[in-house]
Amino acid sequence: NPGVLVNAEIALAQAHADMLIPRVAIQTIHNEPTVFVKVADGFEKRIVETGEGDDASVEIVKGLKPGDSIAVVNSFVLKAEAGKNEIPEE
Repeated sequence: NPGVLVNAEIALAQAHADMLIPRVAIQTIHNEPTVFVKVADGFEKRIVETGEGDDASVEIVKGLKPGDSIAVVNSFVLKAEAGKNEIPEE
């Protein structure tokens, strides 16, 4: 319609990413991007190297391999649990 304002984003280039994960799956632990990978007895922390991304997802350059199952929902709970094990005892 004439006179209507529109905000638009135009992609100028697209890059191929071998592995994209939801941004919410990444937790920062000791200033390192970390994900929680499903293992036989629960989850293990794994530091990853991230690449390009947007608000919803981010490329993983290093630290995960195809087929790894990661925590996406409530990964902050796993971060809190991991932090409990790092508190030094007096």
